[in-house]
Amino acid sequence: MRILIADDEKIITDLVSDLLTVSGNHIKVTNDSNSVLGLVESNNFDLVLLDMFFPNQEGIDLLIDISKSKSNPPVMFLSSNFNPILIRRAFDNGATGYITKSSSKEELQEAIQIVAEGGKYICKATTKLLLKDAMNEEISEMSLKDKLTPREIEILKLVAEGLTANEIAEVLFISVKTVETHKSNMMEKFETNKIIKLVKIAFENNII
Repeated sequence: MRILIADDEKIITDLVSDLLTVSGNHIKVTNDSNSVLGLVESNNFDLVLLDMFFPNQEGIDLLIDISKSKSNPPVMFLSSNFNPILIRRAFDNGATGYITKSSSKEELQEAIQIVAEGGKYICKATTKLLLKDAMNEEISEMSLKDKLTPREIEILKLVAEGLTANEIAEVLFISVKTVETHKSNMMEKFETNKIIKLVKIAFENNII
């Protein structure tokens, strides 16, 4: 099986690569999010193991780009993040698996096999969390800040500083459409349709 492992932490890519190579897989790794799409387009991967956050880009943004590539390999997130909102967003945008870095190597190998064969996989720890979320036992305890991704908070701070969507896109090296999507997601989470109200709530809750 041809697998790309993309994570900004070298220790993670080294450990997972060693584990999967022993199992007979052909592995490529990258610690640079900027190289992910190029590797996907120049290789015929059976699976991409993708981190949720990179220093300059979110994994979900990469997932969207990968889904538009010619080969469009299945993508499974390997993340330390347990935020149910992020997990739902990942699957809403086409992820085929989600497994946490605290999972066992046996579960990782099982997940890879299932996803590579066309199935979907959510690790045991994440399944329990999503079940609690569905029963409104966990999500109600989340602070407003917990509902936002690091990139959303970053964009929110720039919005509060008065930057336009075009200016934010230039600062963060992302598209204006991506900025607007993040703003829309934040307003939905804060249950408002006004950006001024969004910033006000953020200040009142010490988010920025």
